Amino acid sequence: MPYSSKRVGRRFTAFTLVELLTVISIIALLVSILMPALNKSREAAKTIVCQSQLKQIFYATNLYCIDHQDALPRSFHSAIANRQMPWGYALMPYIVGMTYKGPSDDWDNLYNGLYRCPQDKRTIKWSYGKNVWPELGKQKKQKNTITPRTPSAYILFGELTSVQPETPTSTMGSDHIMAFQWLPPFLSQPEIALNRHGLAENYVYFDGHTKALPFRKTFDTGTSLDFWKTIY
Repeated sequence: MPYSSKRVGRRFTAFTLVELLTVISIIALLVSILMPALNKSREAAKTIVCQSQLKQIFYATNLYCIDHQDALPRSFHSAIANRQMPWGYALMPYIVGMTYKGPSDDWDNLYNGLYRCPQDKRTIKWSYGKNVWPELGKQKKQKNTITPRTPSAYILFGELTSVQPETPTSTMGSDHIMAFQWLPPFLSQPEIALNRHGLAENYVYFDGHTKALPFRKTFDTGTSLDFWKTIY
């Protein structure tokens, strides 16, 4: 006896519903499997962008040095005392082609663009800090230049965090890393972002190469490991 169109319709509809639910279940399973891998790839891409930004900051620093007899731009730590603009402002002409003359859209775009790590969730802090070692002036041969004896062995810029709460008035003076204060008698907490990229943070060295390393692989008093030149 041939099936009626009514029965055929009911069976076809029931089969389609089961098939649809099966497909949805398979898609949900695939998504749950792929999402961790996609998230990991997304975070890895942000890490690469951060390294690229540090490299661009180094290139701008190098151009600044060419125009200033090999002298590095200073951080807030010593710039004001030497009547200079801190490095972030001093590098503006080499990045956007104009001198810093006060708050502007160009400055905001630079501060929230190149100077902002994609994984830095803070809004009013510098993402990168300059190593103050060349600024201390305790070594006459150093003279705040970009060419220490072993430029590939020391970090010029690193990823910066703050050990203090984020407040609008704390942006001043937060653009540098004072590694010598990690030692006695200061024993201050390192200003390095220790968990921004998981197990590794980004650094650019005096010779321009970038590296992603856990902080403990840049500084360890137990093994005399020191990529910051903490002892002057």
